[in-house]
Amino acid sequence: MSRRVHDHDDGPSDEDLDRFAGDSAHCPLCGALVYDDAWSCPSCGEVIEGRTSHLHPDVRSTRQRLWVVLAITISLILSGLIVLVRLL
Repeated sequence: MSRRVHDHDDGPSDEDLDRFAGDSAHCPLCGALVYDDAWSCPSCGEVIEGRTSHLHPDVRSTRQRLWVVLAITISLILSGLIVLVRLL
């Protein structure tokens, strides 16, 4: 009777790393690296079904905040210009 013993996980093989290089993305919930076509995140278990991003969630949220600040700034500048033109 043969028995398989797994002392430790060797991780992905060199062939797997070559095959899937560049095909990873981030889980939208925890930010862990997952394969682009992963069904669920192996780290947190979130069902992601293709909702991955190549940007870490922290980077995405920072970029979103910057766009909001930029939009508000432009709106304030335009409002100030409109008021200034009406006063002249």
